[in-house]
Amino acid sequence: MKIKVYLDTNVIFGFFKNFIFHKNFLPWKIWFLKKNSESIEVYTSFFAISEAVSEMVKIAEREKIKLNEEDVEVIVKKLIEFCNVKVLKDVEMDDIVLLALYKIDVKDCLHLEISRKNNMILITDDIELKERGRYFYDKIMSFYEFARMIKMINGKFCTVKLNKVM
Repeated sequence: MKIKVYLDTNVIFGFFKNFIFHKNFLPWKIWFLKKNSESIEVYTSFFAISEAVSEMVKIAEREKIKLNEEDVEVIVKKLIEFCNVKVLKDVEMDDIVLLALYKIDVKDCLHLEISRKNNMILITDDIELKERGRYFYDKIMSFYEFARMIKMINGKFCTVKLNKVM
């Protein structure tokens, strides 16, 4: 049985950012997901992709990098195809108000609720979301924590250092 994970915007954005600045450079997080695809089922949402694209456009403008609609479509397609990411189109939200009471950003509330409703591990490198979100949903991990867990499950424990799997 595969472990179901939901990628938060910041993980997706890392892939997009590397693509903009390093054309076809594969971040180790995406490489890790691909390499372990036999034990991981990866999901995200159109909402998370939209957030990442929005940030990508801001950076491209600031850095004076030309980015058009076709570039964005190629990047999204590469993410989906390379890691076999399943994109959730329909999401239901129930407890957004409750989450907001814990002073969790509304966008982060959506990611938490999507993960909870679908019984997935939320993978995020947002420290505040991780800390506050665990009061509501305990299946939240940083990518490094998740990578260590997968390596231990697969019997191939490794150390993670300086954004590389060693």
